[in-house]
Amino acid sequence: MGDTGLIRSIFFEVIGTSFSEFRARSGDCHRDPEICFGKPCIKGTRITVGDILGWLSAGMTAAEIIEDYPELQEIHIRAALAFAAIRDKMTKVFIHEAVA
Repeated sequence: MGDTGLIRSIFFEVIGTSFSEFRARSGDCHRDPEICFGKPCIKGTRITVGDILGWLSAGMTAAEIIEDYPELQEIHIRAALAFAAIRDKMTKVFIHEAVA
């Protein structure tokens, strides 16, 4: 298993879901220039990944978010976290390679 596969395995173990489950749900985070100015959203909603991250950083629990937004499920919150983590990982790699 290469570095990417190992990182993927560890990442999905940490967030408590399998890679295949995440891939099946990865369509939940998408971008559409006609919705929320193209910011990544949970499919079928106008709830952005940034909204979810903001609520979590403000101290809301997943259960509180789901109570306020019943169209969300815990997997949506995990997908938003995974989207942000993967995006951050790709940004770090890009910056690291650009500096090297």
